[in-house]
Amino acid sequence: MTITKYFLGIKNIEQQNIDNIDFTSHLKTIMPEKNTFIADPFLFKYEDSYYVFFELWDYNKGKIVCSKLDENYNLTNIELCLDLNYHLSFPCIFTYNNHIYMIPETNSQRCIKLFECIEFPTKWKFTKNLINNISAPDVSFFKYNDIIYLLTNNEDYLKIFYSNDLFGDFSSHSINNNSIKTNARNAGNIFIRDNMLYRPAQIWSPSYGYGVALYKINKISTTEYDEELIKTYNPDWFPELTGCHTFNICDNLLITDGRLRIKSPNMKQVNSINGTVYKSTDNDEYTNNYISNLCNNKLCNNEYINITNKWNSDNITNWYLTRNHIQNGEKKY
Repeated sequence: MTITKYFLGIKNIEQQNIDNIDFTSHLKTIMPEKNTFIADPFLFKYEDSYYVFFELWDYNKGKIVCSKLDENYNLTNIELCLDLNYHLSFPCIFTYNNHIYMIPETNSQRCIKLFECIEFPTKWKFTKNLINNISAPDVSFFKYNDIIYLLTNNEDYLKIFYSNDLFGDFSSHSINNNSIKTNARNAGNIFIRDNMLYRPAQIWSPSYGYGVALYKINKISTTEYDEELIKTYNPDWFPELTGCHTFNICDNLLITDGRLRIKSPNMKQVNSINGTVYKSTDNDEYTNNYISNLCNNKLCNNEYINITNKWNSDNITNWYLTRNHIQNGEKKY
């Protein structure tokens, strides 16, 4: 029985190889406001500025929020994007034919839903169900050689659907009949780096969202798919971390998330839209103090800079705490 806390981490990887990223060096961590956690971050570049879209969970359901980043990768103003009567997460955001779209996870609705941005970054409208009657967690969109691909999973098995047009009918890829077992659930968008295609995936052993497996895609077409594992990233870059299940890249920026599970003397069992969870009864005073002690732990051996960032939605004002980790060159965590 623990309280789950996800937080975000962001860093510049311009000088690092994709298969050898040091998460302990110059990683800025963004901790959640009380009685929430934040996870599934996606980066998006708009008019020369970077934005982060991510899930905000209030121990009942997830909603999609976003913030512009400043030049030091701080969140500037967290704003609400999507808040529906069911759980939302994994805000896969992309551009198609000069329009901005999002496919958030709507697995509880058994369909893949498409939303279009009508006023960036906060106003979105439902456009259509791309595929109905499907279990499709954490969908990734990718356009390659003029073909639209949607990648998702069914438990340990990768599932791919394709179409000539985002608004057309999607066909099931032949890989869906081959029962190829892999780290199937996506951990972020497919991306290109150094002219190579990569798919980040979630490692589910020993537990859900334990780490990230990075695959290089060797072939992708309407008839073929082949990938090879090139790197695994384990939750070893922050004290007492129990998981990290997102890996997204935009230009030279990498964003991830981390999971803490904290046993608090001040918690209670509550019913969320996704089932039973444990929530703080002291407005997270114990858990926040616990996390602060972890940040100051000698295992970290880093300097922390406290920055406050504000978000507004429906006249509700919350505060986020951002800490900047700077490696001192002697110890890593």
